[in-house]
Amino acid sequence: MMEYVTISGGAEILKVSRPTVYKFISEGKLGVYHVLGRPALKLTEVNRVGRQRARKAKKSNGNGHK
Repeated sequence: MMEYVTISGGAEILKVSRPTVYKFISEGKLGVYHVLGRPALKLTEVNRVGRQRARKAKKSNGNGHK
């Protein structure tokens, strides 16, 4: 069974704001699904985006340069 989280839940997991989650959706990084008539995110997709963001942060040396 697929697990889903709310938009707010996804934002909390990713440590970003709700508008940033909606930005990820509009950019195609996250898909939005409807569960019981409410928007939801697949937990697997949220975790994938989180891993991608973590890898990207590790490549940066902290001063904005790679």
